Amino acid sequence: MCKAWKKGAAKGRVYTPNICGTNMTDKPFEELGAVGGLHDSKEETSGINTNFKCEPCLFENIEKEASTFCMDCSEHLCASCAREHRKNKLSRDHKLFEGEDISDKFTTIAIMKKMMHCPDHPDTVVMYKCEDHEKYICVTCLAECHRKCYTVNEIAKAKTPVNENMHARVEETLSQLQDTATASKRESEVNITTYKDQLSRVQLQQQSLLSSIYEKLSQAKANLESETLNLVTNEVNYHERNLTKCKEADVEGEQFRKVFEFVMESGNSAERSVIPDLILTRAKDLHETIKVENMTEKSLIFETTLDMETIGNIANVSMVSASLNEQQGANTDVSVSSDEIPRPVHTLEEKAESSVQKCPPKCNATTQTDEVALQNAHFDTPGDSSSSNITQNLTENVKIPSLMNRNVNQLGVSYKVRCSGDKERCCVNALEILPDNRLILTDYNNKKLKIFKETFSLVFTKGLRDNPIDLCHVNDKTIAVSFSKSIETYDIGTNNAHRVGQFPTKVRVFGVDKVGNVQDIAVLFEDNENPFLQIRNAITGCIFKTVSFESSRGVPCQFGEDGTLRMLYRGTVAIFISEFEKLHCYKSASTTGYAGKNENVVQESWFYKSRAGSYLKFISNLTADDEGNIYVCGRESYNVHQISKDDYRTNRILISNIKLPLSVGVNSKKGYVVVGCDNDDYIHVYNFC
Repeated sequence: MCKAWKKGAAKGRVYTPNICGTNMTDKPFEELGAVGGLHDSKEETSGINTNFKCEPCLFENIEKEASTFCMDCSEHLCASCAREHRKNKLSRDHKLFEGEDISDKFTTIAIMKKMMHCPDHPDTVVMYKCEDHEKYICVTCLAECHRKCYTVNEIAKAKTPVNENMHARVEETLSQLQDTATASKRESEVNITTYKDQLSRVQLQQQSLLSSIYEKLSQAKANLESETLNLVTNEVNYHERNLTKCKEADVEGEQFRKVFEFVMESGNSAERSVIPDLILTRAKDLHETIKVENMTEKSLIFETTLDMETIGNIANVSMVSASLNEQQGANTDVSVSSDEIPRPVHTLEEKAESSVQKCPPKCNATTQTDEVALQNAHFDTPGDSSSSNITQNLTENVKIPSLMNRNVNQLGVSYKVRCSGDKERCCVNALEILPDNRLILTDYNNKKLKIFKETFSLVFTKGLRDNPIDLCHVNDKTIAVSFSKSIETYDIGTNNAHRVGQFPTKVRVFGVDKVGNVQDIAVLFEDNENPFLQIRNAITGCIFKTVSFESSRGVPCQFGEDGTLRMLYRGTVAIFISEFEKLHCYKSASTTGYAGKNENVVQESWFYKSRAGSYLKFISNLTADDEGNIYVCGRESYNVHQISKDDYRTNRILISNIKLPLSVGVNSKKGYVVVGCDNDDYIHVYNFC
């Protein structure tokens, strides 16, 4: 048996490299066919007389209508030639068809003849069957490729008794083929009709969607034009009023000058005493109304908040199974596409509504989903008055435990943060939860701010000029973003972010954090491995105070270059600075506030690092919950640690087995932790149980 065939026989394919001069390695056995298969329709009738003329007579240039067809010779014969054909010893046993049988069987005979030709040598009839390859072959195939095959039988000598099983198999197979073709044909006809009907419906939906978008764009255009016009008009009116004041002040000042000169020359002693004093008072009043400090130079700028690349992907058209379409309700209502998902229940009050349910089991894996929560997650059911009464009754007697005493569901829910315009994998290196529960994060790789709803669906993005380093909430809806050597401040609106402040720094910025409820921020710098902190105005960059760090022995602190410094500012309570594998807590002896003159140096009070059972490596981010508990992100230890506000010795690994965590945020009101990671297009949300 041929070795090449042995190698592939088990897979139902005949692997016969270079058989008969051709490479048929990739042809399945069914394509090759046992007797050559069917050939192209143009070749089926080649060499066969389709004019039904007598072919022996045509050889002598005589045209006669054929009345007989010889299947063995594949020739049309007239009546005279047919008689001679029957008389001839060599052809008297040939099968002849006469009359209407010729036209009825002509195509069938032509196909049959072609099937008997060798698939590799179409001009030669098959004469052998190679049992090793289960293939019918011709003389050429035998000589070239099958000389070493063990079993090759000559077809003419083979005994072919009547095989009723073969007949039944052929009939059954052809019957099944016909049934399948009929069913497939019917299905295609139904689908064609359905598609044509659905096309008009989908086109109406598309038109409705586009009309909705056009309407919103038109409204946005009108609002933008009105806002721009009002902004410029207000500024112009202000400056026109100021011009009028300045002109009046010039006129009045010139009059006062003349009065003053006249009084000094011709006035009496009383006038020389009173008039100058009155002129000075009036001049000061005029000066206050037109002084240069109130005339800060401004520029009108335009910043787009729309990701233009998303416009090309406002909707999708696809084919889905009819059953799935029916299951989803086949909703034909058209609205602007949204990524919103049902809001998971996070708060203890909301959990009381489903208190009969057990807490989801712990798991070490984070499951990634785009827009759906895990099957164990719970969702709001608005409008159920009975459940709201149950919630009220339960929560009246429920004392909310500390977050340090509540477990976290390790089976997190993941939400996609990658946008259509992102060219790189996301790197969520900082995130904050705003007072309205919206999530804002920085994507280092794609140089973007991304703002998400409370349900973690994307609201909008804001392109940044450089790779962002850190992020902090200032107050209300104002945030500060730090870069390598600058800080920018943004007001986060409903659908856009507007830059309201920017200032450069002389040395490298490592971290930023808010300072109370004022418009100030704490900025962590490093200069020659010596970290220092400054309290600055988030808008102007004005410096209010500079703080340096000392060890418990009073030695200035120096941090190595192998870590990412991060800061958590708690004013007079504590300042937390992270090193590669250590979290340092610095405190001041005084409690007079950050504006105090004696608080320019803080000393280390305690530190937290890896220990048995609490591995921590490469601290990448810090945050705190409303209770004051601290959360530490370990990038290379794949975990998030939680440290008690009351005693740093009370701590635990809150979240484990999360790959390359870079940022962490806590929503104490809703009861969940959000983690952003390096080279990951998802954020991961873990609910407190």
